[in-house]
Amino acid sequence: MITGIIIFGCPTRIIIRSGYGDLYGIAALFGMFIGIWNGTVVLKQIVKRSSI
Repeated sequence: MITGIIIFGCPTRIIIRSGYGDLYGIAALFGMFIGIWNGTVVLKQIVKRSSI
């Protein structure tokens, strides 16, 4: 939550800040990847359950 407030949640800004080696940018980029991965896993489970 705190990192999201510091970065302001803009994906373009996260990529630019992580490209400069900013610690908050790298943490936010990692968090964004984890969130995308988690969302994909959840959606796959929902589709798998509804197709049975």
